[in-house]
Amino acid sequence: MKRIDIEKLWKRFDNKYQGIVVASQEARRILEAINNGEIEVKENPYLYALRRVLSGQVKIKEKDE
Repeated sequence: MKRIDIEKLWKRFDNKYQGIVVASQEARRILEAINNGEIEVKENPYLYALRRVLSGQVKIKEKDE
C-alpha cells in the first residue's frame, strides 16, 4: 500500500483537525457512492479520498455557507 504523510494534510489546512475531518467526510462520500454503484474506485477509498483532498479536488465549505 502506498503511504501518504499526514504532515502534507496539516500543511494544506490551517487547522490540522479540519483537514482530518474534511478527508473523513470525503471518504464517507466516496464509500456511499461506491455502495450505490455511482463510481468505481480501484484503490483503497480512504487513500483515494486523501489524494483528492490534498490535490484540491474537494471543495471545502466554510461555516458561513
